[in-house]
Amino acid sequence: MLTRLDFYGGLEQLRGFNSFPAPHFFTTLQAGNMSSEWGDEEEVYDNFKNFLRQVMPRRPKPVLMLPEHSHKITILSPHQSSAWNIKCDGLLTASPHIALVMKPADCLPVLMTTADRKFVGLIHAGWRGTNEEIASKAVELAVSAYKVKPEEIFIGIGPGIHECCYDDEELARKLLSDERWRPFISGGPLGARIDLLDFNVRQLLGAGVKREHIKVAENCTCHSREKNEYLFFSHHRVKRQSEEKARLEKEGRFEEAEKIIPEPEGRHAAVVSMI
Repeated sequence: MLTRLDFYGGLEQLRGFNSFPAPHFFTTLQAGNMSSEWGDEEEVYDNFKNFLRQVMPRRPKPVLMLPEHSHKITILSPHQSSAWNIKCDGLLTASPHIALVMKPADCLPVLMTTADRKFVGLIHAGWRGTNEEIASKAVELAVSAYKVKPEEIFIGIGPGIHECCYDDEELARKLLSDERWRPFISGGPLGARIDLLDFNVRQLLGAGVKREHIKVAENCTCHSREKNEYLFFSHHRVKRQSEEKARLEKEGRFEEAEKIIPEPEGRHAAVVSMI
């Protein structure tokens, strides 16, 4: 189920077109920050424009998801796609003129389609959306809206934070009160770890998607590197750096603290389209 990513100068794609049968890309740090919330608006606009020009030569209209950490999923038709930005955590469309876009840091981008591309979908699965079982809800909605069977649906899960790095003791304690989460939270000498990825896969399987139709990028946004450089933006990684710097300063270890320079925040992009 884990699959490597093919890299194309700041972009990546699930290896082998048959891994996920719809055009899709994820940006890396090399392509620059894609969110004006975390950087200069003009620079972000140029980064995003260059990205879309490179990966979408047929120029479908980009519709950007503005996540609310909910289970809200919006179905787009050619007549309902006048808005560029839509507040939701899932987008579905059967229009060849639309490209679905989201800008995550560590949350999982979940792509959906069928072998003959009856539709495409893009889901934002952070811990809140995962808790609301947004992945399985998206499958159910696609089955209803596009008259497909769950076993016809292909899933591609892009880079996101994996269990190896998602160490959040406070959140883990909160989630452990819900028995659904217990198989996906592990303990250890480094603290509790949360497995967003496997919980989403479990939801997709429960919704009727075939295991062999689920392809998962092996990259963790928090730690994946190439040539000793981080590949992706990661909110969790920056948070760790800031917390470690604050801890050292509190302990009076100022020389050590000065050596820690937290990275600037940023977001990469995930995109999927019909053509």
